Amino acid sequence: MWKEELGLVGMMLGRDERNFHGWAYRRIVVAAMEKGLIEKGISLVEQEWEYTTVMIKSNMSNYSAWHSRTKLAGRLLKERGAQKQARMDFLEDGENCSNYS
Repeated sequence: MWKEELGLVGMMLGRDERNFHGWAYRRIVVAAMEKGLIEKGISLVEQEWEYTTVMIKSNMSNYSAWHSRTKLAGRLLKERGAQKQARMDFLEDGENCSNYS
């Protein structure tokens, strides 16, 4: 069911990539999908980070995608086992912040 919902929200964001409510629902759907996967050691954070990257590259002013990134960044760094220097490098890296012109 959740995969179908993810497809539906993908269609919503395809029509309006800045739809804040669509992005919020996507986070709910992904969290529900992860519930069963986390027990198996599987996370969708990397996949969601890539999705936000694609959406931001297609529209730099997609503040809803940027907002979703704020929800993902901490978990992404934790899952990557990033130490202090790696975290600083990540935040300074234009690919992670705003170098999408």
